[in-house]
Amino acid sequence: PNTPKPRAIQVAERLRRALRTRRFFRREGLDIQISASFGVAGFPEDARSKEELVRAADRAMYRVKNSTRDGVCAAGREPAPAKG
Repeated sequence: PNTPKPRAIQVAERLRRALRTRRFFRREGLDIQISASFGVAGFPEDARSKEELVRAADRAMYRVKNSTRDGVCAAGREPAPAKG
């Protein structure tokens, strides 16, 4: 909330990288790596209601999932290639 879209994209990218570089359940003998796709939308530039805002972010996330995966996409833009 109250975050400009460019800053929200940076935060989502930082979360994506943190998830990708972390390994889970090592103490249990596993080495699980996960990736994540994020969609970012801003109010009011991408939506006029809460519901539209969630739909815009969801559409952006699915653009990532259907193209590059493991990335961040803002509403109204194409997914950026994953960095690191």
